[in-house]
Amino acid sequence: MGKLVADGLIVKEDGPYGTKLYRLTEVGAKTRDILFDLSLFGGLFPPDGEIVEPGNRRLFAVTFSTAVQRVVTDDLEFNAALIIDGEPFALTVGGGNSELLYQPAEKPDVIFETTYNAMMALGDGEMDQSEFMQNHSRIEVKTPGKDAEFATLMSDVVALLSR
Repeated sequence: MGKLVADGLIVKEDGPYGTKLYRLTEVGAKTRDILFDLSLFGGLFPPDGEIVEPGNRRLFAVTFSTAVQRVVTDDLEFNAALIIDGEPFALTVGGGNSELLYQPAEKPDVIFETTYNAMMALGDGEMDQSEFMQNHSRIEVKTPGKDAEFATLMSDVVALLSR
């Protein structure tokens, strides 16, 4: 990480509870699409050996954040709390942009809980959306109507990842 900080691709910041958070700089953000496309391309090939899930759910944020930014539209505007295996993420969507941070969401319109394995199965096409929503996730609506916007965004993300 030290080299990435020194090269100006990421910034290290103090997070809640004494944690360290890393955020892409403006220059670093230019790598998101390249890395995302490489990730999608790599997914076309079978893995070499045993698949090991990451020990850190923050890795999910990089791929998911880029997918959201690619499909977000100007008409969507909400704040969502995503809880993946108990780890909190704050998703802010508005004005055709999105931001996903590894932190609890303040005043979310929607709270969405699931597991990493279920998200991966959905993204890999091993589970359909109705199975995922009925049996592998929980949604709590704080602002009526925002659940529909969240569902639209999630459907578009799944479509992008399923190509």
